[in-house]
Amino acid sequence: MECLVNNKKIRLNPYNMKYSEEISTIKGTTSNVYLINDKAYKLYRLPYSYESITKEMITTMKSLKTKRIVLVEEAILNKKHIVIGTISPYIKDLGKNNLLALSKEKLIDEVKFLEEDCLILGDKKIKVVDLFLRNFVFNDGMYFIDVGKFRFLDLASDIVSSINIDEFREFFVGRFLIPFVATYAKDKALSSSKIKEDFYGNFCKSLSLIETLKEDFREENLEKYLIKRANIK
Repeated sequence: MECLVNNKKIRLNPYNMKYSEEISTIKGTTSNVYLINDKAYKLYRLPYSYESITKEMITTMKSLKTKRIVLVEEAILNKKHIVIGTISPYIKDLGKNNLLALSKEKLIDEVKFLEEDCLILGDKKIKVVDLFLRNFVFNDGMYFIDVGKFRFLDLASDIVSSINIDEFREFFVGRFLIPFVATYAKDKALSSSKIKEDFYGNFCKSLSLIETLKEDFREENLEKYLIKRANIK
């Protein structure tokens, strides 16, 4: 398959790439991702020939410097100059054990980096979408790796930034902390409602995730903190 990347012709053959010892494949709901020369090549599958990401957004992303939200570096175009994929930095997933070993200081840094990235994107009126645990990998930090459904909003940049921060807070509390904590709960019958009530009470009454973590997280690492929160009376 002949494609265009940065106005240069390249040839990709996804069928053969699946069986290359040097290229691994990750299957998503709308695309396959291949590792080529330390870059993640995302190719959309039919009938999902495109996502909401546009050439304009990719151009904007190329000008931004984020720390934990991995942005697209190049668009992959077909002969009609339609976006059929993207190229991004590849971050190897070292697994959840690497995440659970994070210290309080390191976790707070990760929250700060992700909030700052949300603001950087918001300043360009880009709304973050799809903040789910499946779209994060754990290396030396927490990296969000799928920006395919991010989109421009026709709103003031400060409003988009606020929306992004709210989206991240919902992810961090509702889709990250609570599910992880529930796995450590001794009383599984009470875990869902009690943990949700406990966490939303502590984290959502405060305007700052970081300040709440500074006050509440006193354990050696994240795993021990989650265990404590799971079995609070």
